[in-house]
Amino acid sequence: MRYSTAGFSDEQMAVLAVVEKFLQGVEAHDKNLMLAQILPSGAATLLRNEEPLHLTLTGLVERIFNHPKKVSEIISGQPIIAVDRNLAMLWAPYEFFFDNDNVIDHVGTAAYTFAKQDGKWLISSVADNSHPGWD
Repeated sequence: MRYSTAGFSDEQMAVLAVVEKFLQGVEAHDKNLMLAQILPSGAATLLRNEEPLHLTLTGLVERIFNHPKKVSEIISGQPIIAVDRNLAMLWAPYEFFFDNDNVIDHVGTAAYTFAKQDGKWLISSVADNSHPGWD
């Protein structure tokens, strides 16, 4: 783990666990695990080459699942997590890899929002930017 969870509340840990499970789904190419962490009609905005790409969260899962290469992503630095009752956010740097070759394709920052539904945290949106790992 590349970050500390010291001082995180139980709710902050629960929010972080959702992102970690989603990223485990990405690495395992497990569509069902990814889908279990999201509100399907939630939104994703990916800033690529300074241009926004807007998708639903289900569309994002499909984009990842249908990618021709195996992909993985990790939280690469200290996340910031805020929780207020049934609303939460997580802001964190990330590293993105293709084909598990341990060579970074790109890095950036991801900002997730969450809604608590039936006692469970779910990703309601994600926005991220990206740039080459060597910038």
